Amino acid sequence: MLIYTFSDILEQINIWKSKYEALAKLYSHLRQEHLELLTKFKAVQLKANSAQEAVDKMEKLQKEIKDKNLQMADMVRERDRAKNELLRWQNTQNDEIARLKRDLERANGRVEDLGRSQSSELGAMVAKFNREKQDLEDLANVSLVLPFYGQRGSMA
Repeated sequence: MLIYTFSDILEQINIWKSKYEALAKLYSHLRQEHLELLTKFKAVQLKANSAQEAVDKMEKLQKEIKDKNLQMADMVRERDRAKNELLRWQNTQNDEIARLKRDLERANGRVEDLGRSQSSELGAMVAKFNREKQDLEDLANVSLVLPFYGQRGSMA
């Protein structure tokens, strides 16, 4: 059987008390370190979350830029297609206008030729008319003069 004396027990209590105080002090120090580390961890986590949000936002913006670039490329292709179509239409219209001008010039030339032809025909007809008129006038003068000559011949 073990028998402890009162002084042994007091000494044992003091040892345990000092061990307890040392452990309490160590616990308090560790708790303080833990709280400091927890605060730092939360700050780092906030920064990491903020960085992740920035990365997510950047990825979203990059996707939007890519989409806008695709839309821009589509719009440029559509613009170029419309421009080419307009040029083709203008060329077709210019060709048609040139053809119509050539047709008009040919028609005007034919009208001028017809006008000259008609004018020369009319001139020929007027000349023929004047000649026939002159012939008829000459014939009428001759028929007027002949009876007069016929009477003179019987008088003589």
